[in-house]
Formats: sequence, structure tokens, C-alpha cells
Amino acid sequence: MNIVAMVPRGAFLQVAVGLLIGLPLAIMAGHFMASKVFLVRSYDPYVLGTSIIALGLCAAIASILPARLDLADQGTTYRVRKGSQSLSYLRWRDDR
Repeated sequence: MNIVAMVPRGAFLQVAVGLLIGLPLAIMAGHFMASKVFLVRSYDPYVLGTSIIALGLCAAIASILPARLDLADQGTTYRVRKGSQSLSYLRWRDDR
């Protein structure tokens, strides 16, 4: 299983679902605001396009970079503090 492909696929699926829900709501909110506020346009394709590109770029950086860093680590130690105890967990990467 390729982790570098799996992690971004999940992230971009969430971005796509968010865009499918958020874009129509943003357009509807723009129409509502244009009807209430003077000199406000209801739809601006430049702003919507820039937002989509920025969201996609942030999702790419937030998903690909940790996946590649995790691929470089053979084992990672996680330390969890509970009260006065410090617990260590060691996670190994499976090379199969």
C-alpha cells in the first residue's frame, strides 16, 4: 500500500466534499448579501477561483509533506503525558 498516494487521496476527497457543499452555499450567501448591502456583487469568479486554488494548495501541502516524512522514518517514537506518567509508543513502518 503506497502511503504517499493514500494520504493525499483521503485529503482531496474531503476537500472535494467540502467544495461541493461550500460553493453553492457561498454563492447563495453572496446573492443574499447583494440583496441587503449596497454595491456588493453577488458572484465574483476571481475570488471563488482563488479560494479553490488556495484550498487545494493547502490540502496538498498538509497531506503530501507528512506522508513523505513518514515514509522516510523507519520508526517513530510518540511520547504521551498522562498526569505524572510519561508513556512511550514505538511505531514501526512495515516494509512489505
